[in-house]
Amino acid sequence: MPAVAANILRLLNDPMATPEELLKAFQHDEAICKGLLAAANSSLYGNPKRVNSPRDAVSHLGLRSTMSLVLALAIAGTMKIECPGPLDREYFWKRAVIAAASSLVMLEKEEPHTRESVFIAALLQDIGVIVLALVLGKGYSLRIEEVQYNHRALSIVEQERIGMPHSEMGAWLLEEWRLPEAVVRGVRHSHDDDGRRDTRQAHIAFSGLMADYYMATDTRQSRVVIETEIIRALSEFTPGYFDNLLQKNYATLTKVAAWFDNCNLAKTCSTDLI
Repeated sequence: MPAVAANILRLLNDPMATPEELLKAFQHDEAICKGLLAAANSSLYGNPKRVNSPRDAVSHLGLRSTMSLVLALAIAGTMKIECPGPLDREYFWKRAVIAAASSLVMLEKEEPHTRESVFIAALLQDIGVIVLALVLGKGYSLRIEEVQYNHRALSIVEQERIGMPHSEMGAWLLEEWRLPEAVVRGVRHSHDDDGRRDTRQAHIAFSGLMADYYMATDTRQSRVVIETEIIRALSEFTPGYFDNLLQKNYATLTKVAAWFDNCNLAKTCSTDLI
């Protein structure tokens, strides 16, 4: 686990944690500070004044919201670790950011603690892919190479060839790292479609479909296939939900991408999809 993440988790579980302790935990990490300032200055957090320092960001966002955001930024770095074999790491990294951004749009009217846990789970729902690639080496990447752009097929192939889907591996890792139970549960059920998930988990799963929609190409997974999956999943949501989500999502994607180091979604997410 990244050192910053470990320190933030300790503070999350400490009811007496202070802003000074929080600042000390991450203030020397340039990428996290840059991402935090980008988030604090975005319209998603409704700040009319410019935030110019991490200290100001903590003051504006609040202690627990800042902790959750810094935790997400710290752990997200593990999604960019180089992996052996033909695994398309950049694809999974962009999918993670798009899913996380989509979750914020879906839950814009929810309480902050709900949005934060869903945001983290949506961001980390594929961390198990990276773990399996690192643990099993090139063999894993070769086993899943032909299905890595089709998440439904990917989970099936992982179960058949490895004995565990990446969602389960990711949940196991986050549980070992002692992340909040809501995040662990969200990752574990992020690819379920058998009725076991609750509303929060349904939003996490749908965030993944939104990412697939934006990431689909003729050389990857057909967007028509993704649209079919989305229509099937919409039975859990209200009429017009998807169209409304698409209208709001593009602007949010570009804002959230700025929170993460080296994440350019301009060529991935076209306005033609709106």
